[in-house]
Amino acid sequence: KLGATDTVNLRDASAVEAVKDLTGGHGADVTLDAAGAAQATKDCFAGVKSGGVVVLVGMAPEANVELNVLDVIIREYDVRGVFRYANVHPQAVALLAAGAVDVESMITQRFTLDEAVEAIDFAEKNKETAIKVMVNA
Repeated sequence: KLGATDTVNLRDASAVEAVKDLTGGHGADVTLDAAGAAQATKDCFAGVKSGGVVVLVGMAPEANVELNVLDVIIREYDVRGVFRYANVHPQAVALLAAGAVDVESMITQRFTLDEAVEAIDFAEKNKETAIKVMVNA
């Protein structure tokens, strides 16, 4: 409904192989690491197409992740860092105001402020189905 047409369970397949299969071997136009795990970061570099864009949002526990600089140069992809969405709030608010993003359909559960602890517990225990758990004030 929101644009994702193919999903991959990473328990069953390699992220890079799945991206290559879905793109006819070319790689994705844009890869995004929001997990912050070293392997996810490496997979973003391996799964992007030549001339594509790698966006790093997730913050890994370790500051350094192995990067093949020659690969970046030869395949000419861009690497961009985003510090926790710090500079995109005006764009996000404008998209919401214009009705360009259907955020309501992303919310899978709602809890009251008094149920905040239960909400966190629910999100942790139901990772397969809890896409966006909201706590309403």
